[in-house]
Amino acid sequence: MVLDRRICSLVFFCLALTQCSPVQDTSSYKARLDIPALKSFTQSVVQTYPLPAMAVVVVTRDTAYYLTTGYSDLARKIPFTDSTVFFAGGFSELLVASTALRLQQVGKLSLQDPVVRELPYFQMQGDYQRISAHHLLTHTSGIPHFNPAWDMPAYEEDALEATTRSIIFQDVMFAPGTQCKRSPYNYDILADLMAKSEQKSFEEVVHAETLAPLGMRHSSFFPDTSSAELARPHEILNWISYDLRESEIYPYTRENAGSFGLHTTVGDMAKWMQMVLRTDTVQGGLSSASIDQLMTAHYKTGENTYKGYGWEIRDSEGMRVFHNSWNAGGFSGDLSVIPAEEMAVMVLSNTSDDFNPSVISEHILDHLHGASLSTVKYPIHIAMSRKLNEGRCLEEVLAWHDSLMMAGGGDYLMGPALLGQLGVNLLHRLSRMEDATEVFLHAVQLYPESPEAHLNLAEALLTSGLLAEAKTHFEEAMKLRPSMNSPYVSFLREQLAVAQENQASS
Repeated sequence: MVLDRRICSLVFFCLALTQCSPVQDTSSYKARLDIPALKSFTQSVVQTYPLPAMAVVVVTRDTAYYLTTGYSDLARKIPFTDSTVFFAGGFSELLVASTALRLQQVGKLSLQDPVVRELPYFQMQGDYQRISAHHLLTHTSGIPHFNPAWDMPAYEEDALEATTRSIIFQDVMFAPGTQCKRSPYNYDILADLMAKSEQKSFEEVVHAETLAPLGMRHSSFFPDTSSAELARPHEILNWISYDLRESEIYPYTRENAGSFGLHTTVGDMAKWMQMVLRTDTVQGGLSSASIDQLMTAHYKTGENTYKGYGWEIRDSEGMRVFHNSWNAGGFSGDLSVIPAEEMAVMVLSNTSDDFNPSVISEHILDHLHGASLSTVKYPIHIAMSRKLNEGRCLEEVLAWHDSLMMAGGGDYLMGPALLGQLGVNLLHRLSRMEDATEVFLHAVQLYPESPEAHLNLAEALLTSGLLAEAKTHFEEAMKLRPSMNSPYVSFLREQLAVAQENQASS
């Protein structure tokens, strides 16, 4: 295991101090960053989860600290270092948003003008003519969701234009600005719009307006995907043993460069993170007014949640927290920023299976607020899977789980979602229907107030053809949480309706 760290700009002083300071005093957070504890914590995460590598960046207004551990290429044992170039997935939106704001700042792009004014070939069915760059930036355009075609990569100069033209027969889902539904095509069409407005390639525009001014010399939206210097994507090969392998498909196509094209390093991302914290100075060509617009809640999505330009935003305990979290293509990442406290944390790994980097970011942010940074708890579903891999029967593993639960969990992370994840893996990834149903039944018995436990069991029962029982547990889930309206809930509701129609007609 290789561990690498670098401290830029300033040195962290008084690492051992624990005195409390006012929230506004950002020097207190520098003092509270316990670097040895962060090292141990990062290594424990990589060892606990099936991760090839993990990178952590902690940034304040004037200081950046980054740490990497593990391998960019697990099979070849190539270390993941601060100079490793990696697929940055959803972080692409943040860099594209920065570039759009820079073009607006110098009068080259209006975020409120209809897209069709610059791209006459942008056509859809329905109310598409009012869609603006602002709608694209906030995912309020009504453009449907389409997954990137990484299995058929395109590298042509007109690849983004092809993406824009491809939705001509698609319906706009809602009037622009009235709802928020995520679609990668929003940022791909925005990238095409910026390219045409500048009469350059999109990659040239973002380099000239954002990457070069910030000194992000190792970053690009048009990588050489065959380069041995790129971190490789990894996936779980066996969902019982949790062995890893390199993914067969590399996550890049120029058709989706705006939404998922960014390739960068931890050092380069630290420069961008510091830019958004320095709102009183001009950084990288982006004015303080433009940074303010980047760090603004533009669309309300819930009681305390909002959508920004590339951000999911929530108000929590009097603080506004900006998140960009994603999981795609054999990589996963989270970037969390608290502007009022001038702090930001980024976590990234080169696997997208069974790992939530936002949980790690929250641990580190809590540490910056004074909490201790202990080793991460072992997710119970991974531990149970590995016991099954050792040859133990499911009944024995469930009994072991219950004994841990009775003892308070100890070093294990437990709960209905984690126990349910074991069942999901058995059902969908290993096709072990009977075992999955047994796990879901057990979860409902242990957590009868968990709507997710009832939904999981409803799906397993429906798959087994037990319609009445499936309907009972689906209705119980909705009774426990009437406001649930996730895609999974919609899927189950539709499947139950189809099964009921088929039963009635047979």
